[in-house]
Amino acid sequence: MITKDLLRYKIEKNAINPQLLKSSRGIVELAGSLLEYWQARIGQSRSELADGLPQILYKSRSLLIARGLNKLLEDSAEFSDVSSLQEQRWAALHASVARLQAGGADKASVHHQHVAADIGLTTEQLTAQLYGDLPDAAVLQSVGLHDAKTLIQRYNMSQCQGLLIHAESMDIHIETVDTAIQRQLLKAIRFRRLLVDHVRCAENSLQVRVSGPGSVLQQAQRYGLNLALLLPAIASCPAWSIRAQVRAPRREQKTICHLEINDQTGITGETRYLAYIPPELRSLEQTILKKEPTWRVDHEPGLYPLSDGDVLVPDFALTVNEQNYSIELFHRWHAAPLKRRIQQLQRNHIPAHLLFGIDRSIATHKDIAALLESPEIQNRYFLYRDFPTVRPMKALIKEQQA
Repeated sequence: MITKDLLRYKIEKNAINPQLLKSSRGIVELAGSLLEYWQARIGQSRSELADGLPQILYKSRSLLIARGLNKLLEDSAEFSDVSSLQEQRWAALHASVARLQAGGADKASVHHQHVAADIGLTTEQLTAQLYGDLPDAAVLQSVGLHDAKTLIQRYNMSQCQGLLIHAESMDIHIETVDTAIQRQLLKAIRFRRLLVDHVRCAENSLQVRVSGPGSVLQQAQRYGLNLALLLPAIASCPAWSIRAQVRAPRREQKTICHLEINDQTGITGETRYLAYIPPELRSLEQTILKKEPTWRVDHEPGLYPLSDGDVLVPDFALTVNEQNYSIELFHRWHAAPLKRRIQQLQRNHIPAHLLFGIDRSIATHKDIAALLESPEIQNRYFLYRDFPTVRPMKALIKEQQA
């Protein structure tokens, strides 16, 4: 994703509008030149790659656009992991100091040669490896973008995402979607750990209001990134619109602006984002199956419309001894949704097979701690720190089946 200094937008009458690229001849040629440059330098180091880039960047009509395209190529690229050479470097430095202290007055090239021999390397090996574990020594292995059209599409998506990172709130409206897409989109919102203030599912539409990073006290930057990463999933739907209250990214512009984008804006979504499952949830599934091989895990447990109009979206489901349980997790950002869920439990809106995992960081809040004393939620939740483990889940399910 491009950085704040590479965003291009205009503010008119309190509306903020991303400046998107058209596939004009000049833009396509610029994107193609950058792609060709990166692909031709597979096998070179970061420092070698950086040496020739200014020749392309400063020839473009807009340096800002060129830098943005180049940033996306860099983000898509894979570089080799440089192994630590700290021990070898210390050995070389100690050998060098020992020779200098012994009174040697060799020329630099001769001294270099002697130090290399002292630690069992050739002069060329010592030169290459002395600081070969610095980031600039990493070698380009592959480039993730392969054609100019895709690069331009990614640029336009990133321009919109860069504004959404600073959103105060976001209203999502999806038209003419089937239940499967509704479920996938709500799961994508859930798996990004976003704060949902309002959900309404109808036969042919879905409306969701999501809070922005200003609503969280911790890790607001990470939350804003998660909000922006939701956009490709939304844009993969057939008919969609977003209305957001956005704080202008530049330091000198601190006003709240209106951002409106939709399926006519000109950005292309990616359906793979609808199938996103957090790596920690996949890891939890593997741990569950390793420790409890008779259990079954399902990442598509379905939606549960509640009688008060809300929709409950579990994170995953478990089948234990032929009994089905759906688990909804409340992470450190989810204090307000947890309060709402406990109140729904108190009004008997929640089916009995729905269980809850609660992060200890919010369970200790004074008002939430008091709500957790309610008899309606007793024996319906377990506590965890950062992410669930099998033991507290197993203890809760054992209580359910007692």
